[in-house]
Amino acid sequence: MSLYVLNDPTISARYEEITQHLVECKGCRELFEEITSFYSQVEQEVKLNPSLGTRRKHEIVPQQQLPSVWTESLTSVVLEPKQSLPFRLWYFSRRRPIVSASVSFAVIALCWFLVNIFMNNNRDTNPSYHTFKEHVLNIHNREGEILWRIPLSDSHRAEELNDPSKKKLITLFDINNDGNNEVITIFNALNDHESTRNSITVYNSNGTVLWRKYLGKEVVHSGRKYMNDFRTKKMLVHECNGKQRIFVLIVNAHSPSAIVVLDLSGNIVGEYWNYGHINDFAFADVDGDNHKELVVLSLLDAENVPAIQALEPENIVGVEQSQYSTFQNMKISNAEKYNARVVTNEAFSVYRIGFSSIHINNGSTLSVYYGFFPNWLFTCVMGDKLHCESILLTDSAIEKYGREGAAKEAEKLKRSFRYWERRKDKPPV
Repeated sequence: MSLYVLNDPTISARYEEITQHLVECKGCRELFEEITSFYSQVEQEVKLNPSLGTRRKHEIVPQQQLPSVWTESLTSVVLEPKQSLPFRLWYFSRRRPIVSASVSFAVIALCWFLVNIFMNNNRDTNPSYHTFKEHVLNIHNREGEILWRIPLSDSHRAEELNDPSKKKLITLFDINNDGNNEVITIFNALNDHESTRNSITVYNSNGTVLWRKYLGKEVVHSGRKYMNDFRTKKMLVHECNGKQRIFVLIVNAHSPSAIVVLDLSGNIVGEYWNYGHINDFAFADVDGDNHKELVVLSLLDAENVPAIQALEPENIVGVEQSQYSTFQNMKISNAEKYNARVVTNEAFSVYRIGFSSIHINNGSTLSVYYGFFPNWLFTCVMGDKLHCESILLTDSAIEKYGREGAAKEAEKLKRSFRYWERRKDKPPV
């Protein structure tokens, strides 16, 4: 303040700032007037006492630290009370708007970062179940929160996704023992150009692709070449010899079908081929040995008969084919354990008689649907070693044949079953 009163050049850069401050601050303004009055008295004293005139005005400045000058109280100075913190912050932001804005932005960013970390650390990111809505696959955690989504192509219609049997198209399973479920699916993703109708994809728990495998190949049967025009139809995870395996059904537009077995890394460990359609498959204990067989519903084009086959899944190794198929350069599978075929005089090529989906019953039986594509007329209840125990009528069968006629058709169907069992000492026929 003394340098300001004396117009000292060392503070010329701050002169306007101090001037503005004096306009706003009453206490400093009173101090300024007191110091100005003090130096005016000094000037007057120098004029009256020539012996003091040998000192220049600016030489008076160092004397302001001497006790003789500052021991005198400045009773006219009025000090303002200490301002509150909000007032000082407001004053600071008005004087330095750029600095204030930068600091405010940094504080907000830090708070957002800390809150985000806190919420993510407490958020359940483990996929627990899935739902479908408007061609979109939604992956949820246990609380029901949607973790991520996959838009699906039109190859799987929305109305089909509401069918409980369509859950065979997706499985949530921890394949790498990281504590979180991965999503294994044969769905075709709409926005992923590498996702095709013959592919199986495993997604990490965060929605990124862990691995993808393309299934199917060109095959030859009876001199006819079938191109690699396959699509995935069903997928299940099953344990074989203590190791989890992924079983995928692929079908061709022109009859050949196969069940492909993969390990959890996407490597193919076995293929079971059938010259004909495989409509469905499931795992069930069909002989009461506490070991589940792979039950396959086949339509054997070469024999013109429908069949139910029970395979030992751990014996599907390498590239093999059904005992009823004659693919070139494929060995006959040794995995087939039981077989039930229907011998009928119906015109197969016209009516397309066969088995549909499998339902595992409580106990030791399973149900398969049988009839004319696509209308299923009878439910066959299969018991020990795939022997047919009973045949239930459906409304479609009663409508087609009448109740009495439908009962006769069911009895005729039951007598039409033929059974085969692999013997330990006898190779498959």
